[in-house]
Amino acid sequence: MQANAQVFLRLTDERADLSTLQDITQRLANRLDCERDISASVPNVASVLGKKGDLVTLGTIVLSLIGSGGVVVTLLNVLRSYVEQVPELKIDLEKNGNKVSLSAHNFKDLNQTQEIINKFFGS
Repeated sequence: MQANAQVFLRLTDERADLSTLQDITQRLANRLDCERDISASVPNVASVLGKKGDLVTLGTIVLSLIGSGGVVVTLLNVLRSYVEQVPELKIDLEKNGNKVSLSAHNFKDLNQTQEIINKFFGS
């Protein structure tokens, strides 16, 4: 992994309303930002929920990952805790045009998920 990789993390949950999704997004960003070697921020939502506007930013977290393989394990553990709480949650990661999608199903075999993520990050 690059020394300082910027990654877009997008959450979706077809059952949640937009306000709930944004709340989950903000809580996850705050949790990730508490971790060493991870900086997480939620882009400003351009409009008030329920009004016309760009909803692309809803559910999006911008991550800066600093370090090597240990940060990937940390990221996986935090994400796993969220999909255990909200099994319908889908997580898309994007870096330099490369994408990977994860769901609760992926976290049943953490070793396999770590392989997927390591390949995504080029570790």
